[in-house]
Amino acid sequence: MKIAYVVSSKKKCGPNIVILNIVKELANKHEMEIFFLDESDDDVFECVNVKSTQIKKASDLKEHLKRFDIIHSSGIRPDALVVLCKVIYRVKCKIITTIHNYVFQDLYYSYGLVKSLIWGLLWCSIWLFFDKLVILSKNADNYYWFLPSAKKNIIYNGIDDNDCLQNKKCNYRKEFNIPDDGILAGSCANLTKRKGIDLVIQTLTKEHKIYYIVAGDGIEKHNLINLVKARKLHERVYFIDFLDEPESFMSQLDVFLMPSRSEGFGLTVLESTKLGIPVITSNIPIFMELFDQMCLTFDIKNPSTLIDVITYAKKNRLHLSQKFHAIFQDRFTSSKMATKYENVYNN
Repeated sequence: MKIAYVVSSKKKCGPNIVILNIVKELANKHEMEIFFLDESDDDVFECVNVKSTQIKKASDLKEHLKRFDIIHSSGIRPDALVVLCKVIYRVKCKIITTIHNYVFQDLYYSYGLVKSLIWGLLWCSIWLFFDKLVILSKNADNYYWFLPSAKKNIIYNGIDDNDCLQNKKCNYRKEFNIPDDGILAGSCANLTKRKGIDLVIQTLTKEHKIYYIVAGDGIEKHNLINLVKARKLHERVYFIDFLDEPESFMSQLDVFLMPSRSEGFGLTVLESTKLGIPVITSNIPIFMELFDQMCLTFDIKNPSTLIDVITYAKKNRLHLSQKFHAIFQDRFTSSKMATKYENVYNN
């Protein structure tokens, strides 16, 4: 089978990691090529021996895609280009997309109500032209009730359980002078309102022996820094830049926090669990479905409950990490995910 993947860029992000893990699992069985639209500083696909080609215009993509049996896209621009090739240029192949988000919620937190409605409706209209749609959860399946049920397939994301942990490049306890009896919590995120980092900051006080490191960049970072200053938590909350390889950072934490207001899936939950770090998530429906037995939760409507949950996670870290990792291996490995994608490609 000849499979083409169409993405916005080759930078490291959740949707690209999903495609990377599919490619890792299936490249030895099928002919594959990755098409990307924009240049990026990093290349998440550099570790796989698969050809990648930049696309400058739709007509270029049309000529390339004639060679393939399956086209799998991810993102609004790749989705639009693939549909254009299918509908206007009559490229004869099966087209598939993975819907990684709750589109109206996601766009609302980034662009506001009006733009989220306009772009959300446009994106949903584009999805109607696909042969198959991959949804990441039952909760998302209900959210997208208006999309044809015959086209939808639920596939949980998965990650490679065999990746080796790189050497530590920075000792964060030493870097920020965090005492040995302090609880070190952390998050990795694109810093938008949707990620809920502010909920954690608003909950912490100087009286708690909890230290919080936030790794990432984004439009909310300045506001979050100001919130830390306003609450006089500069000795409790620290910010570091986006990490291309966050595993070293995660491995040094006592607990990983995922306080999102809305989330399509949450790959960093899997990455932390793989490393043996207990994870605490907000109690939004998507997390309750996916990670009910694999994570601890706090009430997003009552964030003050987070402190007790963090303390519990620290005291029971060994037991929780072993329990959560066993569930991860049973449900969320890349091999299980790739097998299900292969079934979608074939059917």
